[in-house]
Amino acid sequence: MTDKSDSRLVILTGPSCAGKSPLASAIKQYRPQLAKSLAPLVLYNFRSPRPGEKDGRDYHFRSKHEIEELGENDRYLTFDVRGNLQAVDVEETQELFEVGNAFFEVNTFVAQALMHDRRLKTHQSVSIFLSPLSNDEIEEIKDSGTALEKVVTDLMRQKLIRRQRKKKVDLALPDLEDIERRAGNALEEL
Repeated sequence: MTDKSDSRLVILTGPSCAGKSPLASAIKQYRPQLAKSLAPLVLYNFRSPRPGEKDGRDYHFRSKHEIEELGENDRYLTFDVRGNLQAVDVEETQELFEVGNAFFEVNTFVAQALMHDRRLKTHQSVSIFLSPLSNDEIEEIKDSGTALEKVVTDLMRQKLIRRQRKKKVDLALPDLEDIERRAGNALEEL
C-alpha cells in the first residue's frame, strides 16, 4: 500500500494509432517496477471488442443503453467519442489511488475530462501526449503551404489501416468508416 497523497493520475493520451498501447507494453517489459505502480483504469465502451480485446482488461464492453444509464449516475463520466459512447467510473479511479497511481491509456477527449474533474483534483495528474508528428514536422508542413489537416488525416488513415490489416484479413465497411472517423479527428486531438 502506498501513501495516498503521493498517488497520481497518470494519463497516456494521443490520437488513435499514435502508439499508446505499444508504449504501455514497453513500460511493462522494460520498467516492470514502474508498471507495477500503475494500476490500470478500464473505460466502459459500447462498441464490440476488437480481435484480442478482453472485457474487463481492455474495456468494460456494455450495451449503449447500459452506458447511457451509467451517465445518469454521478459516479460516472460519460463521453461521446467520435460517435462511440464511453464512460469512466470516477469512484473506481479514486479507489485505485489506495494502491498506487491510477494509469489510464486513453483518447484526448476523455483525458481532458479526467484532468479537469473536480473529484480527481485532490491528486496530481501527469499527462503524456503522443503525437504522430513532431513539432518540427508540423511547422515544415505549414511552411510548405500544404494543408496540415490533409497530411495528418492521410498519415493517420494509413496507420489505422495498417493496424486493422494486422488484426484481420478483410476490412469491412464499418471498419473503414471507423478509420475515417478516427483519421478525420486526429488533427483536433493534436
